[in-house]
Amino acid sequence: MNAPARLRMTLDQYLDWESRQERKHELVDGVVRLMTGGTAAHNRVSRNVSFALQARLRGGPCEPFGSDMKVRIPNGNVRYPDVTVDCGKPKPLDRWAAEPRVIIEVLSPSTEWFDQTQKLAEYQSIPSVAHVAFLSQNRMFGRVWTRAGEGWDSVDFDGADAAMAFPAVDVALPLSEIYDGVEFPSEPA
Repeated sequence: MNAPARLRMTLDQYLDWESRQERKHELVDGVVRLMTGGTAAHNRVSRNVSFALQARLRGGPCEPFGSDMKVRIPNGNVRYPDVTVDCGKPKPLDRWAAEPRVIIEVLSPSTEWFDQTQKLAEYQSIPSVAHVAFLSQNRMFGRVWTRAGEGWDSVDFDGADAAMAFPAVDVALPLSEIYDGVEFPSEPA
């Protein structure tokens, strides 16, 4: 069986084409890439983060969005983070974040390295982004990258007593809440 041809598009072509598709696709270096689904643990972590952020940000200028909200990267790529906190004012029919401030990805074993290298660099290149966070789906662990002047600092959060801090939106999320209902794989005997 032959591999499918790589579909190449400009940003405008992609935005028009993708709006008519049944499945989500990212645009990476001019090439369209189909998004795949996540595990139950991945979805629970994403859902818990969205709910926790919604409860804390309600009534303020920022709001969380799930994985259906696009984020445009200055290099022309388009991504679908698992959770985006947008502090802009997207119009009702917008399909991308107006002013993403926090971007959160739940790591999958097959994309973990890619997410924490290429995607991290892309998210950090967005001028409005103050925090980029990565969450494990295999244990209570998160890493938050925070803009610090011209650079970025990272802090790891580990265990049920830890709380991930996002000072740019004045929110801290306890890992016990993020991982509520998530079952972790057993350690090999």
